[in-house]
Amino acid sequence: MAIPVKAANPSFVAADKGTVYLNSTDFKLHVNNGTAWVAVDCSVCPAVASNATVNIDDPVNMNAIAGGYSYFQKQGVAEGTSVYRWRTANDALGTGAALTGITTVAYTPGYTDALEGKYLQFDVRPLASSGTLLGSVATSPWTLIHNCQPQVGSAAIAGDFANMSSNMFSNGGYSYYDQEGNAENTSGLIYRWFLSTVAGGNGTVTALSTGTGTNNASGTNYTYTYTDADDGKYLNLGVRTMAAKGYSTSNEYIASYLLKNCPPQAGGVLVEPVDITFSAPTIINVSFSYNDVEGNLEGSALLSWYKADDAAGTINKTVVATGSTSGGSYAYTYSDADNGKYLLAAVTPKAVTGYTTGAVATSPGVMIWNCPPQVSGLIIEGTFTVGSTVAAGYIYYDKEGNAEGTSTYQWYRGSTSTPISGATSSSYVLTSADKGYTIGVGVTPKAAAGYSTGTQVTTFSSTTIP
Repeated sequence: MAIPVKAANPSFVAADKGTVYLNSTDFKLHVNNGTAWVAVDCSVCPAVASNATVNIDDPVNMNAIAGGYSYFQKQGVAEGTSVYRWRTANDALGTGAALTGITTVAYTPGYTDALEGKYLQFDVRPLASSGTLLGSVATSPWTLIHNCQPQVGSAAIAGDFANMSSNMFSNGGYSYYDQEGNAENTSGLIYRWFLSTVAGGNGTVTALSTGTGTNNASGTNYTYTYTDADDGKYLNLGVRTMAAKGYSTSNEYIASYLLKNCPPQAGGVLVEPVDITFSAPTIINVSFSYNDVEGNLEGSALLSWYKADDAAGTINKTVVATGSTSGGSYAYTYSDADNGKYLLAAVTPKAVTGYTTGAVATSPGVMIWNCPPQVSGLIIEGTFTVGSTVAAGYIYYDKEGNAEGTSTYQWYRGSTSTPISGATSSSYVLTSADKGYTIGVGVTPKAAAGYSTGTQVTTFSSTTIP
C-alpha cells in the first residue's frame, strides 16, 4: 500500500497505532504511537509513489499503454530502479485478476484484440537511487480497455439466380465501418463461400471447394454448379476484414441467397391411340407437354411403361419397359393374360439446366382388350359305320378379324368324359371299339393374333355306331 501524503495530522484514534503518513509541510513521516501523532526523522527515508494510473496515449487508435505515478523521497534522492507490475481482470472489482508478467512501466504488448473489454491495473513499488529500501506499493484503479470492433455490412452476392446453370457468383460489394474512424487494412480481407440449410449461414453448413482462379471458395468469385439436392438451401458469402489500428478484426458478415429453381413439369400425358384393340405387336406412343417456370430448356425425359389392373395404375402395377423420349414408342406384344388390364406411361421430365428432374406424371390407363375367337355351327360330317372317316365341320369367327390359327380337336366316345386317345385331328376313322357308342368332337378355336384361344365347343352324333 502507498504511504498517504497529508498536510496535517488527521484526527487521532488510539486504535490506529502504527499508522504512518507523510506530512507535506515538514516532509517528515508521522506515526501514530498510540498516544499521539509523532514526527519521525530519518537519514534516508523510503521513496513514496502516489497517484498511480493507467495511461492510454491514443484512446482512438490504442497506440500506447503505460503506467503513470508520482515519485517522492524526503531527502530529494532521485528515483532508482522501481518495480512495476501489470494485472488484468474481468471487471472493475478485479474479478479473475491475473498477473501478465510485464514488469516495465510501459505495457509492452500494447493494445490487442484479446485485451478488448478487459480491465487493466498498474502497480509500482518505488526505489530511490541511493537506497535499498523499497517503498510501499501504489496501485492504479482498474481501467477498462475498450476500442470498438470494425464492422462489415451490406455484403451482397452478384449472379444469375434464375437459370442456376454452372453459375459464376461474385462479391457484389460490402461496406466497412469503424466507430473510431480507424482505416481498413484490406490485406486482412477474407471471403468464404458455403451452403447452409438456414439463412444467415445457420443450420447444416457445407463448405464449398477451394481452389484457384474463379473456383476459389476463399476468393472474391466462385463458380457454383447447381444441383437438385441444393434446392431450398442458401448460398452464403462470408466477408471478414481488419482495421489498420485499434480493434483489428471484424466479425464475419454473411450474405445469404436462397437457391430456388422450380422443377420442370410434364402435363397432359397420354398413351396413344387411346382406343385400340390389341392384336399383333402393337406400336403405342406417349405424348405430353413440357413446362419450366424459369424457361430452362427441355432435356431427355425418362419414360416407363407399365400395366396394372386398374385405370389409375395403382393395383398390381408391373413395369414392362423403360426408355426415354428419344424412343417414346413401345412395341407391345399382346398376351391372353393381359386382357382386361390397363397399359400406362409414366414420364419424368428433365431440364437441361437449373432444377433438372421434375415429378413423375402418369397417363390415364388404356385398356388392353381383344375378344377371343369363337366356333359356331359345329357338326360331324360323314358315314357313321366302322371303317368310315368322319370330320368336324364348323364356322370360325373373330370379332377383330384375326385370322384362324391352329385350332385344336379332341374326339370322344360316348361322352366328353371319355376322350379317344390320339384322336386330335379334324377327322377320325371309326373303329370296332366305337360300336354301340355315339361319337363326339370338341373344337377349341385358335386365332393367329390377338386373343389367341377361344372356348371349346363340343357336339355328338345323333345315332350310335352299329
